[in-house]
Amino acid sequence: MAVLYTFAANAKELIINGSFEAKDRSFPTAWMPLTRSGAQVQYFREGGPDNKPFIRLTSPKAPAQLHQTNLKLVKGEKYLVGAWFRTKNAVNRMSGIRVASSSNHMEREGDHLLVGLPENLPQWRYFERVITLPAEEKPLYPYYDVELILDAGGGELDIAGVTLKPMTEIAKRDSKTLMENVAPTLVPLNILYYLPADNAAIEFRWVGPFAGGDPENSECEFYFSHDKKTVKAPFTFDRFKVDFGRLTAKKPQSMRIRIISKTSGKIWYEESYAVRAMNIPQLPEKSRQLNNIVTEVFNGKVKDGETVKITNNRYGFVLFHFDADGGKPFTVSLDGKKLFNEKFQQSEVIRDLDPGVFAVKVSGASGKLQVRLIPDVMTFALMTPRMPGNGRYDWEFAKKYLLPGLTTINVAGFTKEQFAELNQLGRKYLENYGIQNWANPNVPEDDLNRILKSKAFRNPYSHGTTMDESECFYPVMLDPYAYALKKFTNPYDKQVVTYQTGPVTDALLNAISAAANVTGGKSYMAFELYPRGEENMRDVQAMLSNAAQEWNMFRDCAPGLFSKAGVCWGNFSCPPNISLAHYPDIDYKVIIDMKMHAVANDPAFNGVGKVGFWGTYAADEEIARWSFRVMRHYAFEGKKELLSKQYGFALKPGFLKNPAFTDGLKHWDVSGNVVKEFYPGYGKNSIKFHGSKGAGDDFALFTKEPGKVARLSQEAKGLEKGKKYLLYFYVGDYDDVICNRQKISELPLNVTLEDAEITDHTHYNGRATKSNHAYVNIHKIIFTAKDDEVKLTFDNKNAPDGSMLMLNYICLRPYYDKEEL
Repeated sequence: MAVLYTFAANAKELIINGSFEAKDRSFPTAWMPLTRSGAQVQYFREGGPDNKPFIRLTSPKAPAQLHQTNLKLVKGEKYLVGAWFRTKNAVNRMSGIRVASSSNHMEREGDHLLVGLPENLPQWRYFERVITLPAEEKPLYPYYDVELILDAGGGELDIAGVTLKPMTEIAKRDSKTLMENVAPTLVPLNILYYLPADNAAIEFRWVGPFAGGDPENSECEFYFSHDKKTVKAPFTFDRFKVDFGRLTAKKPQSMRIRIISKTSGKIWYEESYAVRAMNIPQLPEKSRQLNNIVTEVFNGKVKDGETVKITNNRYGFVLFHFDADGGKPFTVSLDGKKLFNEKFQQSEVIRDLDPGVFAVKVSGASGKLQVRLIPDVMTFALMTPRMPGNGRYDWEFAKKYLLPGLTTINVAGFTKEQFAELNQLGRKYLENYGIQNWANPNVPEDDLNRILKSKAFRNPYSHGTTMDESECFYPVMLDPYAYALKKFTNPYDKQVVTYQTGPVTDALLNAISAAANVTGGKSYMAFELYPRGEENMRDVQAMLSNAAQEWNMFRDCAPGLFSKAGVCWGNFSCPPNISLAHYPDIDYKVIIDMKMHAVANDPAFNGVGKVGFWGTYAADEEIARWSFRVMRHYAFEGKKELLSKQYGFALKPGFLKNPAFTDGLKHWDVSGNVVKEFYPGYGKNSIKFHGSKGAGDDFALFTKEPGKVARLSQEAKGLEKGKKYLLYFYVGDYDDVICNRQKISELPLNVTLEDAEITDHTHYNGRATKSNHAYVNIHKIIFTAKDDEVKLTFDNKNAPDGSMLMLNYICLRPYYDKEEL
């Protein structure tokens, strides 16, 4: 063992930034936090061993994790892993460090773990262990994670000075760090088609291995094909900016980059990018930033026949709204072309415009003109939800309930006439394309060829494509994707929106830059943020804090690309399809509102260029409509205050007590054979709570005895007479769950409501469920309260003798009624 330790002392360090240095950034480079259900990852610049930086993982119950991804390690070989630790009430002995492929992260045993820390360790102490690596996740995509974890059970875990070193000759020879396992690239960190002509400065960051030896003996040379201009700058691994002065070409020109040895003149690296410089106007002083994502550039009275100048300082959507005096007919034109009139919904229209100063003329009436710079607001998708009672989310539905807060639709399918109407309203339609090749390794040329051959880019009735499954947690897939985007000629000039996950670290910047700059810088990235269901205000606030942390990390890495990144929240809430609404006592509408409220107000999101929802097709109709009422509030109207307060919605309505049976049958009146039961994984598997660990696993079990009826009842209190409410509940067959039978069944568990007028009751029996687990029945009832209290009674009167029916998730919340925006 002594020999091995001597070897390790001289071996290469495989962890990048194991000391957690952050310099001027908000979080240590090369590390990615991953949290859920109230867990948090906090960074401290001092207070560790020798007063050095450290990381604190905290959680009330769920895992808190910090990853360094994409290491190339060797299965079966030995490594030395070590770190300084401090703990407080860390009850789970599986907390510590895991080095494994992602499929092995949660293994409870193995030689790849440094765990078993004391529950309470008040002073810093160093632990190390020789580990042996398990197999890779996928042979086609071999990479490993180093995962620092406070496991389920909660508490507090402090970590500092993380190290990982190879212990064998094979491990030393074949192992690669995170940065050595990505393609060598000098990454431009600006939008290359929107460089200010008078000050064309670009930031760069080197990623990947460097073949040129000593970087201090190298320099960068930049040559511009039209301007015939050469600029030199020192080369460094850190982020650096080069000021190219004035560029005169009005059309795109080639910028050739070379990294050259100063002594030998050898070219170590060469690449070219298309760039364009243009005059980008400054916004007038009267402009007002209404919130993080909306800026008002004009708001005032305009006379009939008057022309006003409006300024746009970036590529993006501009909202034009006009209120005519006396409701008179009017026409608004933009640079001499008709823009909209009084027949347009809300008397407004949107257009995506390049930077510039534009002439807006009003004819036919005087009135108030408002012009705002708004973000791209996207939804996925328009189609028919699996659960009945929701109707079709089609073009007619979108026009009534979605378009007033929406700019871009992803996945739908339009007729020629509908597409023309979509264009007239200034909205865009994007098809979807799965870029990752899961059957074979992603290689650069294959990615490019598949994109070039895709019908998605040739459809005349679309404006572009979303590139799905571009996962930042699979970094080895991203370099081929970056290559394909940079080489993609895009003959139809289609917008490309890249779905990605975060947070962003420097090693991922090649793909981030390529995704931001494709299609002449008119494309975006949609970062998927699907935090698991929250059950209290503390967990909601922790979730929002974690999201802000991720966006601060993005800004730290690439501030010049920040405007091309978008926050794509999940709004899917429709069991048994997929749902983030895990807790029945929570009004999920308020969660959606709080997410967008954070985007509109938290400084971490200031300047984000895109917002949206994935999963509209998997949201019930109330949530689908509410999602874009919320978007209109923040992303079109520029509001800052919570919309839910305006409608009287509360995070916890509190009409029912113990609606998830987590406290047994407390607060419920029971008669007959009803007991509280628990089945692990029922909520995640049968009800389809996305990523849930425990939510939905408790239930009331009704057993039908001959000649007897089992009942469960409770008075719902605090309602308002004359208002509409929504009641959800789920019913399962216990035998089906235990035997894991996927059987379509009508499960006869009845509900009666006293002092309520039911206007709609839909019952879903699992008919279209795609699942490897037992199906459930879902009941959705909309009713008007006749009194401030409504009694709910569930019974198994019509169930066959011997049946065992499971009741859970009794959600009672105010209903957001149909409201054409």
